[in-house]
Amino acid sequence: MNLFICFTPLQILISQEIIKTYHSDEFELLVLKDHKNKKLDFYIKNFHPKPKSVKVIEFKQFANIIERMKINFSIYKFAKNKKYQNIFFANWTAIGLWIVLNTLKFQNFYTFDDGAANITNYDQIFSSFKNRSFKAKIVYVIKKFVFKFSDFDNEYITKNSKMHYTIFENLKNVFNNTKFIKLFDFDDFSDTKNKKVVKIFLGQPIYESNLSKNKALIENLIDKFKIDFYMPHPREEYKIKNVNYIKTDLIIEDYIINEIKKDSSIKYEIYGFFSTSLFILSNMNCLNLNAIYIDNQSEIRCFKNLYEIMKNLGINIIEFEQI
Repeated sequence: MNLFICFTPLQILISQEIIKTYHSDEFELLVLKDHKNKKLDFYIKNFHPKPKSVKVIEFKQFANIIERMKINFSIYKFAKNKKYQNIFFANWTAIGLWIVLNTLKFQNFYTFDDGAANITNYDQIFSSFKNRSFKAKIVYVIKKFVFKFSDFDNEYITKNSKMHYTIFENLKNVFNNTKFIKLFDFDDFSDTKNKKVVKIFLGQPIYESNLSKNKALIENLIDKFKIDFYMPHPREEYKIKNVNYIKTDLIIEDYIINEIKKDSSIKYEIYGFFSTSLFILSNMNCLNLNAIYIDNQSEIRCFKNLYEIMKNLGINIIEFEQI
């Protein structure tokens, strides 16, 4: 019996491909779900091949300490006395995952991409313990004591994964031992001229602790580029003005594929920041992809290396000194 642990719809799709291509044994599915991520329900329901069982544990992204401890005890309760041959996971920095790894028993563990984080600078992902806030240090120490964390920290996981499955072909990964898997078949979509242009903006929580600032930035950019449709991020709590929302259970990759199949006369222009979706969609030649870089915003500037990668992939980088 194997176990797949997922947090996002993209991870569901990656897991499906791993199962179909490399690991066809019987498996169970554990989903640690942000309560706002409604699209995840759709992908869980349509997971194929079907898991032997599915366990969904919901959490709040910015829950208080008591709520977080309750969630972590739910995870601990699930994992206690469980045994697996192999386990597969992506969010190697998540405390909830560490609880699973330190509680259940297994012989091997495999990893797969969480998204663009896997190809960014190592130091940007693994901030050292000494640089955490005092509150974060206290919470970490309490959790480590209660749930008896041992070897499963960031460094151990990246060095000891039996195999890491990546959706980024020929790109340097945080993990060394990688195998490429192809999620989408874009070969049938070719570019033609004289098409109607539709502009889509991808939401992304650039300012995690200041969502009102995030809202203002996106509204500014939507007005500047005359955006037609907006694909919100699951963690958004605000409503963007003066734009039509895309209402779908699908992630943007599946949505675009379906829309082009329905009407190939439309030319899609996609705008965003450093979303994983831009990297994936770069394999689709009929799209016009645009990544917005704002140099005076530290939350964006610290991911400058991702913009260099996107530029090499043929994505148009739109640079602003300030906005």
